[in-house]
Amino acid sequence: MKTREQHIGKMEKKIQHWGTKLEALAADADNAGADLEVSYRHTVDELKLKYQIAQTKFTAMKDERGDKWDELREELNDAWHDLEGAFTKFTS
Repeated sequence: MKTREQHIGKMEKKIQHWGTKLEALAADADNAGADLEVSYRHTVDELKLKYQIAQTKFTAMKDERGDKWDELREELNDAWHDLEGAFTKFTS
């Protein structure tokens, strides 16, 4: 079983990874043609919202201990799977 610090470190790397991917997608949206840009930008905005939710849950989780930490970890995992699924759907 992972320690709290290991779990936090792993999730922090994932948050940074998806943040970098999101920035690249946003840059692509800025460079897309007018027809594609609206649809693409809408999807990128949805991804940004999911990313912000995951990032907020991660920040809250880092500061907690005990049962509350476990609860927030589960919430973060749910938000994470939602974000990851949306990225996968968008990029495939």
